[in-house]
Amino acid sequence: MKTFSNTRQWIRTFALLAVCLSFSSQARAQDEAGTPPEADSSAAVDRSGSVFADLEVPDFARSALTLSAIALGAPPADSSPRPDVLAGLLPIVPTSSRDFAASEHVSAFFRIFQGEPAAPVAVDVTVEILDVHDVSVFKAADQFAPGAFDAHRSASHRFDLPLERLTQGPYLLTITARTGSGRVVRRDLVFSVR
Repeated sequence: MKTFSNTRQWIRTFALLAVCLSFSSQARAQDEAGTPPEADSSAAVDRSGSVFADLEVPDFARSALTLSAIALGAPPADSSPRPDVLAGLLPIVPTSSRDFAASEHVSAFFRIFQGEPAAPVAVDVTVEILDVHDVSVFKAADQFAPGAFDAHRSASHRFDLPLERLTQGPYLLTITARTGSGRVVRRDLVFSVR
């Protein structure tokens, strides 16, 4: 079991581990001196607890085509450097919230990966939002040419959720990536508008 002294250390560690691993993990709180509190508790809020997670992260270097998870968040407030630990990984300030007001500005971000040894090929990406009745309420398509993939064989995509056009309720955001040879990968994320 790994013990983390603060939230930043926990986020940084899990972000770095999210490269090509499958593992089970447990995290628990500890005080600033590094001493684990009794029963994983917090004197400040009189609560205790641990987090257990089974994580499976694809081996992006070996799979012919993969997508990262979809991150939701707000664009940075200005051009000044961000202090959060994910600033170098994500062009948005991520949130774990999945419930948004129609007036909020929320962006989605993901990466497309093409593994080795073949050279990168063009990838067609479709972004679609379905309502609770499986009716498409938003659809956009984009193509990533082979030159769009960087030295790490990844290409990034960021787009704004059209929350202002959506009515209250739950929605399914679906990202589908396809190559000309027929490889298809998909990621889904449920969110709601209040």
